[in-house]
Amino acid sequence: MEKKMVKVKRDLMAEVTGLSSMVGEMVEIVCVIPAYSKVSVSRDNGPFHTLSTLRKVYLVVAKQGRFMNGLSRAEGILLSYEGSLGNDVYSEDELEIPQ
Repeated sequence: MEKKMVKVKRDLMAEVTGLSSMVGEMVEIVCVIPAYSKVSVSRDNGPFHTLSTLRKVYLVVAKQGRFMNGLSRAEGILLSYEGSLGNDVYSEDELEIPQ
């Protein structure tokens, strides 16, 4: 997939957690991650942990990620999927993806 910039139209994480919303911000789509895939997550260049996706999501580079450390945003998050790197994932419902 070619990298492209898209606008965030809905921020489900902010709706649930009360974090400041990313709606209206631009993010760069790095790749599509299929449902039931394994994604590696690291914080501050620490060891990687594996998470599984339940649906198709988009690996993105955003100005700030939505992973949490207690009640605030966690800094220094790195996500890896098949050699592609980003700092967050968004569902198709959250992004304005041109057809």
